[in-house]
Amino acid sequence: MWTGMSNVFVWKIETATSLKVYLDNWNILTTHWLRHVCYMRAPFLNTLLTFILSALWHGLFIGYYVTFVSAAFFVEAGRKIRQNIRPLFQSSRTLKIVYEVISFLGTQIGLAFLVLSFVILHWEPTIRFHSSFYWCCHIVIGLILIVLPSRRSPRPQLQKEQQHENGIEKPQHDLPKDAEEVIGDGDARPRKREVMFVQKS
Repeated sequence: MWTGMSNVFVWKIETATSLKVYLDNWNILTTHWLRHVCYMRAPFLNTLLTFILSALWHGLFIGYYVTFVSAAFFVEAGRKIRQNIRPLFQSSRTLKIVYEVISFLGTQIGLAFLVLSFVILHWEPTIRFHSSFYWCCHIVIGLILIVLPSRRSPRPQLQKEQQHENGIEKPQHDLPKDAEEVIGDGDARPRKREVMFVQKS
């Protein structure tokens, strides 16, 4: 009951080791709404479109769009790090702790850069701030997105299409739902409806 009424999990936010974990535990109900309304329905660029919708939800100040568009790329970079780098640190407890500490520090630094434009809201101060740091955070994120490969598995629909193109189709052993219905047709005993299956060419 209490979990369903909570909109922020403070401890998970303060100890977040990725931007995704942070966002999943901040403004939870809005995040849930964005996930089901936009992320799960967008045909492409799910993360970017979801963050743009979130920026629209906040308002029209340019700072919101700088923050949320940048956050979309930060989240994608974090996903690639977890897919490619994290497995290298899972062989021992010490390496796991090292990875968690580095991830925590990287998340906090990234948030510091992202939140500033959200607070300032205006274009010139935002550009002046990032220029003073030579856009280092954005450059690092860009390099991560370019260098690290994406290991995301294709969506179920794409998997079905690929199987169909390769001539691999799952045999349909189960009867349709209405074929399992037991009907009476005047006989003393009920019997299952006969169904004819036609293989598609």
